[in-house]
Amino acid sequence: MDQTTRRRAHGLGAWRATALLLCIAACTGRIGGGGLGGDGSSPGGETTGKVATPAAPARRLSNRELRNTIVDLTGLEPAALTALPPDARDDIFDRVYQSQTVSALQLEAYAAISRELLTTVITEKRLDDLATSCSDDILPPPSPSRTVERKGIALVGGPDWDLCNPNFPYDCSESIWFVYAADAFVSELYDFADSGRYRITLSVESNATPVVAASIDDVSMQSFTVNGAMELTYETDIEAGAHSLRWDISGIDSTVFYVHGARIEGPLDLGAEQHAAARQTCTDQIVSDFAARVFRRPLAAAEQQALHDLYAAGLEAGGFWFGLRALFDGLFQSPKFLYLIEQGSEASGQVELTAWELASRLSYALCERPPDDALRQAASDDSLLDPAVLANFAQALLDAPCGRETASRFYQQWLFLDRLLDQARDPAVYPNFTAELRAAMLDDSLTYLSELTFAERVTLSSLFDSSSAFVSQQTADLWGVSSSAADPVKVDLPPERAGLLTHPALLAVTSKFDSTSPVFRGAFVLRNLLCEELPPPSKDIDVTPPEFDPTKTTRERFAAHTDSPACAPCHERIDPVGFSLENFDAIGRYRSEENGLPIDSSGGVPSIGIADGSLHGGAELSRAIAKSAELSRCFARGWWRFALGRYETPDEDAAGMIQTVADDASLTSVVDALQALVESPAFMLRRRP
Repeated sequence: MDQTTRRRAHGLGAWRATALLLCIAACTGRIGGGGLGGDGSSPGGETTGKVATPAAPARRLSNRELRNTIVDLTGLEPAALTALPPDARDDIFDRVYQSQTVSALQLEAYAAISRELLTTVITEKRLDDLATSCSDDILPPPSPSRTVERKGIALVGGPDWDLCNPNFPYDCSESIWFVYAADAFVSELYDFADSGRYRITLSVESNATPVVAASIDDVSMQSFTVNGAMELTYETDIEAGAHSLRWDISGIDSTVFYVHGARIEGPLDLGAEQHAAARQTCTDQIVSDFAARVFRRPLAAAEQQALHDLYAAGLEAGGFWFGLRALFDGLFQSPKFLYLIEQGSEASGQVELTAWELASRLSYALCERPPDDALRQAASDDSLLDPAVLANFAQALLDAPCGRETASRFYQQWLFLDRLLDQARDPAVYPNFTAELRAAMLDDSLTYLSELTFAERVTLSSLFDSSSAFVSQQTADLWGVSSSAADPVKVDLPPERAGLLTHPALLAVTSKFDSTSPVFRGAFVLRNLLCEELPPPSKDIDVTPPEFDPTKTTRERFAAHTDSPACAPCHERIDPVGFSLENFDAIGRYRSEENGLPIDSSGGVPSIGIADGSLHGGAELSRAIAKSAELSRCFARGWWRFALGRYETPDEDAAGMIQTVADDASLTSVVDALQALVESPAFMLRRRP
């Protein structure tokens, strides 16, 4: 590639990067933040001062959604996905747009993903999976052809040569020459990045007629007779890796032989002329068909032309490979791919989603992936705009594996279970808290949630007051039950346990490295399960936990919270909840003593009218939470934010949409509540910011 072409290609890349930044800036921003406690607050309940807008016209795909989308579109999972920074969790959930950002690191990862996709589909000959007309025989080499120049003086020469003689016409810093040598050679050890066909040239000059024999790794390639200034060129297929290029020179014992340099070009695109028409057909199908799947809707004529222009610019800059790269960048780095953009259409003073936008919203809400063929067909003929059809699709998605997986992800984030595998405990205190045990603990809780939600179709309260659980042999001792099963099976619980709040997995993720934490456990219940707002501690309050004292229980050490006038207002609400769970240690085992002292597990939930001291133990706490109206409303609020990727607005709440989901959760079943969101009027609308 010459310098002009290189500059043109570089300019194309810079234009793409600038355009992407501008589009992203126009589409989104980091707006607001909050936990389940309310709009504009963090998970801790503090007011951030940011504005929670009613609804976003665009929401960036979460890392998981992006991964699922790419796999569905291409059948590939690029390694570059791991370079994406984690999704922000200002809110409990990882796909709430008010918490999303786009960093330079993220843009670099998006670029790496699109380049890796292109390289893989070419190397593995899978472009025809994306567009059937892109047959294997028209593919370019797996990497773009490039030209590497080596000045003569940079080559290895031998056995003897004159490095610089003022009587010779060439700059001794550029060329190498041999003077009256019986025989000589030059060589170069070159690392070929990819297998393919390469063109190798040695530029020489002589006033006699010596012979030059070219070889690679001591295998003869071609011989040349030199007459004056010449370029000695040959082509060969070569495997990727380091290879020794050598030129042996004979017949210069009565003259001077100049070597001006070597040039290596490749891998060569041998089909540029032969397959030009077929390649254009391939590109046309990518733009007309595959791009519609990438953007999740049909493209307007202007959008298709813009993609054709990108391809043409890349083709001019460096051939078919560069054309495809520009096209892949235009698809996989476009905000139209990376974001769910909902423009909608005006109707009755509101902005109704189009059928295509509704298909994407539904599929990502319930499956975290793009619409399948059935949904695309329903969008194409507008039948999806019929609420009954939409409800049927919602039910089918919830019953599908992807729907159950999405519900599991919601549960894991809502209940902090996704933190369990990364938990650590003091090995001196909890030597059995291994990675294998943590995985088994998580498996118990996820099996429980899945079976009760989808197989038994229970209400939300049943998840918190059930007297049974799913336990395996590996975790049976932790639960205080017997089980010989390798996988979790249903067992009856001892009386000290009931429902989710007494699951070892949940008790472990709300504990600390070497002990329980009544404050953490209490705050978790209030914030995550009851959506109660808790202000952050004042800056002048010492929040250091009380030091370990072997003569006291944890409850006794934390009593200072309520003794302090500065701490009491919050801790009178938080601590009684956590104290109810003190019969369970930091990995969820039941205990009646701590440091040889009896444990007092009396507590309550004062903020919802359950007096401090009226509850005794985790089972009573879990059953009390199960009966509360606040639990079902908090569940509904969490599901709304997770599924729609945004906060609910005050008027949506006032209109009873959150309450409808909550009623289904408490009166019919959790599955009905998951579907109720789709059937709410807000699901088919986009509110004006």
